[in-house]
Amino acid sequence: MKPYKCKEFNKYGIVRLPCKWRRQFDFTPGKLVDLVYKQDSIIVKKHNPKSTDNSRVVSGEGTITIPAELKKLMRITPHDEICIFVDKDNKWFIIKPM
Repeated sequence: MKPYKCKEFNKYGIVRLPCKWRRQFDFTPGKLVDLVYKQDSIIVKKHNPKSTDNSRVVSGEGTITIPAELKKLMRITPHDEICIFVDKDNKWFIIKPM
């Protein structure tokens, strides 16, 4: 899978999810999504109420904030490069440091 977009990770841990795919995956503003840490990546997928994973609300601008514990696990800091991958089959995003 090739990256959809790569950019610098900001100091607030805010990541904008690609608009076209947010709509297609129904990640609309106000919806909860789960952030699952797996193999040095974060999978952003539809919220499962029974999940114990981190949950975040998609903002009006289509952003989510990566929690401090996940930033620490991934060892990402401001100005590191991250890439967003789109998994069309599973309807989720993958955020990975490069």
